[in-house]
Amino acid sequence: MKNSQPDNRALSERCKNSMELLYVIESLENSLENNILGVDVGGSHITAGLINTKTRKLISGSLVRKPVNSHGSYEEIMTVWGDTLLEACKGHAKPETIGIAMPGPFDYERGISLIKGFNKYDSLYQLNIKEGLANILKIAPHHIKIKNDAACFLQGEIFTGTTRGVSRVLGLTLGTGFGSAFGMNGIATDAELSSKYFKDRRAEDYFSTKWFLDEYFRLSGQRSTSVKEMNHLIDSDPLVESIFKRFCENLSIFLKDVLGKNDTELILIGGNIIKCDLIIPELKKQLKIRSFDIPIYISQLGEEAALVGAASLWADKFVR
Repeated sequence: MKNSQPDNRALSERCKNSMELLYVIESLENSLENNILGVDVGGSHITAGLINTKTRKLISGSLVRKPVNSHGSYEEIMTVWGDTLLEACKGHAKPETIGIAMPGPFDYERGISLIKGFNKYDSLYQLNIKEGLANILKIAPHHIKIKNDAACFLQGEIFTGTTRGVSRVLGLTLGTGFGSAFGMNGIATDAELSSKYFKDRRAEDYFSTKWFLDEYFRLSGQRSTSVKEMNHLIDSDPLVESIFKRFCENLSIFLKDVLGKNDTELILIGGNIIKCDLIIPELKKQLKIRSFDIPIYISQLGEEAALVGAASLWADKFVR
């Protein structure tokens, strides 16, 4: 019987060195796998990467992250999004399916943006994003699935086993926006906590980057460019420390109010704000002060969580 395996000797002769050989072998393996493109759309950036259907992990070298002018025109935004997705696939077999983590409000089934009045993506309002991206990528629109970004974040952690053994979990993303999702028996759905009111405004206005920057300017008269920049000032500026502590105090009050009467078993938190040293310890302290004893886990996948969760919208294609 004729050997159907590749001729490794001939392959080796075409390669100049061992590193090139490894690259060729890896490329062949990737071309044989039905990888899925996972995409995470944020308020100021877009991230994309190929997810391996066997390992449920990001394929090395496929991660692409680009800044996005969310106040730009439809054409400008779609061009950046399309370029990012195409770049993530470069050097790999073109994926047949795409999963996208998208902030709301959004008609996820039809792919139509309903975002308006959230200081981002107003130019996409009532336009079909699914069809627009399908045209750029030259694939059928039904090969694209879209889901709430916070739900994808939590679904990614669930899909890879971070919350194994937990039936009910709340996922929070603290960053440019305030995302939330409830996970029940392995399925994550948008919790829509950002639209709930806290004190005099929507929760989104208190539990996001904008609150930190606005509060710092209100109290100091100075502008800061990011929460990361403010984090560097905690040890030297008591005002900054007090702002971080007030953020955690407010969040603990809010969480006790929205979760106090249900049976959520743990809170899983991700997003850039939790990279600040004070946030998690202070939040735990504030929850304890309010006699709200609930475990807090930090995201294990980081920014990859939403990509994996978006890809898992095609769960039937993953190897079990």
